[in-house]
Amino acid sequence: MKILFTRLLVTAVLTAPLVAVGATAAQAEPTNCTATASGNISRARCTGGTGVVRAGILCVVKGEFENDHYGPWVGIGATSTVACLGGGRGIDWWYEIG
Repeated sequence: MKILFTRLLVTAVLTAPLVAVGATAAQAEPTNCTATASGNISRARCTGGTGVVRAGILCVVKGEFENDHYGPWVGIGATSTVACLGGGRGIDWWYEIG
């Protein structure tokens, strides 16, 4: 019984660092991201890391209806662009990473 316990303990100690390293690699994401807006257009771009990014904008149409709109998902170094349609006015903007 003592040998079995020792083997389990050694196995746990040796595999714990491997699990931690694997989790770190899976958590890679875009870095150096920015979102900018000009009038009714929002743009988002990331210059580092891995993954994708997209622009978001909150639009007000005719002073009463609010809608979220999203640009396409793009890779690192590319720019995602989205605009308010139908005469809408952008009142907030952001980026999302994936």
